[in-house]
Formats: sequence, C-alpha cells, structure tokens
Amino acid sequence: MITTKTLTYLGLTVLCFLSCVIIVVFFDHNPFIRGSLGDVVIVMLIYFMLKTIHDFRPPYLALFVLLVAVIVEIGQYLDLVGMLGIQESYVTRIVFGSVFEFGDLLAYAVGVSLAFLLDTKILPKVLTR
Repeated sequence: MITTKTLTYLGLTVLCFLSCVIIVVFFDHNPFIRGSLGDVVIVMLIYFMLKTIHDFRPPYLALFVLLVAVIVEIGQYLDLVGMLGIQESYVTRIVFGSVFEFGDLLAYAVGVSLAFLLDTKILPKVLTR
C-alpha cells in the first residue's frame, strides 16, 4: 500500500533527481555548483530513494549512504575506474566521478545531514498535520 509518507519520499527523490539533472546539464562547467552542490544533492537523492523503497531507520540509513559516498570517493583516490578500464564512459564519470577531492567528503556529510534532519525533524511535523 502506498502511504502519504511513501509519496512524500518519492516526491523528494524526484525533486533531488531533477536537481541533479539541472546541475549536470546547466552547471557542468561551474566547479562549485557541479562539484559541491551536486555532491550534496546526490547523497540526498540516494537517501530519499532508499527511504521510498523501505522505511529504514534514519540513523542507519544516513550512515549507510555516507559510507557508500566515502567508498566511491576512495575509489576515485585509488583510480579504480581507470584500473578497470572504464574511464572513457561518460556515464561512469558522472556516476563515479573522476577526481578525488577532500571537499567532496564534506559535501557528502552536509547532504546526508540535511536529508537526516529533514527526515527526522521536519517531515514528522509536516506529515502529522
């Protein structure tokens, strides 16, 4: 059964997805928006997408999403995409990135924190009205 809560998370997922598309299409050459803001939004997208699928406990979900993002960033540092020989793919570069930046880790933490706070502090107040 689809609940109001599920639809809310689905709506947030779509909003984050559309934000990511706008960032990639229109701000590809802006390092701050494409890099930092894009990283904030992408972890929020992953958080809300997973929350749409299952009502995971927020602290565990936040830690999981952050861990996945950090693992991807470590993969960039180790150049795993290059080692696997898939660096020529545009999609691979979009999904996995191509350059390690310490600031990305901060952006992931900010995005996960925003998603967590929205999920635990704001949405409960909105959904109980």
